[in-house]
Amino acid sequence: FRLSVNPNLSLGGQVGYVNAKLDETVKAGPTAPLNLVTAGNAIPLNPWQVSLNGQNSYGLLGQDGYTRSDYRYQSKQNDATAARDPRNGGADLTIPGRQALHTLSMRTGVKTETLDISLFVNNVFNTNRTLFRQHDTALSPLYRATTVRPRTVGLTISARY
Repeated sequence: FRLSVNPNLSLGGQVGYVNAKLDETVKAGPTAPLNLVTAGNAIPLNPWQVSLNGQNSYGLLGQDGYTRSDYRYQSKQNDATAARDPRNGGADLTIPGRQALHTLSMRTGVKTETLDISLFVNNVFNTNRTLFRQHDTALSPLYRATTVRPRTVGLTISARY
C-alpha cells in the first residue's frame, strides 16, 4: 500500500504470507529406509513478511530535504522442513529453523539539482540473528552461518548529470 498523508509525508508497506508444503513423500529408492522428503514438510522460508516505510520531505536551506525509515519483519518458521524432520535421511536437528527478524534502517539527506547527499544507518538496533546455518560439507562437523549485517553508518553522495 502507499498512502500520502499530506504533500510532504508518505507511508507505505507490504504484507506477505506463504504456507508452502511438499505434497508427496519421496524416497531415494524403493527399498530406502528413510525418506528424502516427507509429505507435509514445509519449504524453508519465513512465513510472514512485513515491510513498512515512511518518508517526510521538507525544505532545507533552500533545497529538498528528506528523512526516510524502512522497517522489515520476518516471522519465525515453526513448521518442520525436510532438513529438520527425523523421518528424512538428510535431517539434521542441530540446524535451527528460520528465526524471526526485525530490522530498521533510516536515512536523512538533501537533494539539489545535481546532488543527493544523505546520512544513513542500516540495522539501527544492531539486530544479530543467524539467517541460515549449514554444515561446511555433508560429512563435516563444522558449520557455516549467514547472519544479518551489523549496524552500518555511512554517507552517500550521488550526482545526476
